[in-house]
Amino acid sequence: MNEFNAGGGAGTCPVIVTNSDAFYLDPDSTLPEGPRPAIARSEYGIEFLSYPVVRQGFRDKRMQPRDEAYFKSIGASELILEFIREGNLNFMAPDKHDRIRPILVKAFTTSRVDSFRPEMRRIAGELIDQFIGEGHADLVAQFCHEYPISVIAQFVGLPREDVPEISQATMHLRMLGQKPFAPGMPVLEKALRYLHDHVEALVAERRAQPPRDDFLGALITLRDGGEDLTDKELIWGVAFMMLGGHDTTRYTLSGSLMSILETGMWEALAADPAPIPDVIADSMRLHPGTPRQMRVVHEPLEVAGHALVPGDVVSLNMSAAGRDPAVFDESASLRCPRSDPAYDIGFGFGRYACIGQTLARTEMAEAIAMLTSRLADVELTGEPLLKPTGVVAGFDSIPVRFRARNR
Repeated sequence: MNEFNAGGGAGTCPVIVTNSDAFYLDPDSTLPEGPRPAIARSEYGIEFLSYPVVRQGFRDKRMQPRDEAYFKSIGASELILEFIREGNLNFMAPDKHDRIRPILVKAFTTSRVDSFRPEMRRIAGELIDQFIGEGHADLVAQFCHEYPISVIAQFVGLPREDVPEISQATMHLRMLGQKPFAPGMPVLEKALRYLHDHVEALVAERRAQPPRDDFLGALITLRDGGEDLTDKELIWGVAFMMLGGHDTTRYTLSGSLMSILETGMWEALAADPAPIPDVIADSMRLHPGTPRQMRVVHEPLEVAGHALVPGDVVSLNMSAAGRDPAVFDESASLRCPRSDPAYDIGFGFGRYACIGQTLARTEMAEAIAMLTSRLADVELTGEPLLKPTGVVAGFDSIPVRFRARNR
């Protein structure tokens, strides 16, 4: 793969560094002076930086997500390749993706998500109970890390007592997007083996029980009812749901909380939670939990005057696209609602858009409503810490002090 070859005319692209706090917090501060480039080169390959170019990149069929061949070329083991082939919707072959995705969607209904709202509130409330008496907390370590994995695990139908071990495994799956890849492979393999064996045993156990109305129960019913889904695809599909439902939501939620603190909106949202969905949408533009999506060029194409050739690796850079000043007024500020074009790529776009985005939006809205309703006078007590690298990134620590709100 041509990781550092921009191909043809793209060889004149500026070279930038994206694995830094500075780039994640303010991409434009790290770009060369002068007109903002639409394309650059980085440690990831070719960076698409402008919002229109990134948005179109999601839909351009001449570029495809990294696939089994890509991961094989960088030394991935057979276990990792099996996960990519059988369950990872972001990386699997297009024909298999288009067969499996609609089956998973049938188990991921809006009504099932809405009926889970009380459980989301219960989970959020119990987590807040653990630290509210202290008057201070790390909102990431004590809330954002625990909340999404508890929600997705119980929504899927995994036992509550298994959540701590599951959370450790799902967090390590982020290493699929790390660069360099090889050093993290043993930990990634261990996490995948744990999830596969755990889900496999649970599926066998659930088949011996009366059907239950949760995601896993619906998926088993669909599989056993004749849907074109193998047991291996079912098992790895559930593992993929755990990946998407934990780490990316953790960072997206922490980014939303940072946006609220930065703009001083905490008390306003406590008084009126109606704008929370708009806050989440615009905060994803500023502090994305997935600041890039990777693509590999399969057919020659020209983008913004630069020629790309098969094998070129492209980073659809959402951190830069979300702050494109040519598209968004006051691009570095949270504004709700926006009169600009809606930022609609936060969960991906087109064929490979996030299958669980309805659940993610709902659980984040419930979490923010619960936090703002129970914590008052929230202030940062130290510098937030970032994990700025990879495909999944964001705030790793948000230390705050507060008082318990009178209820």
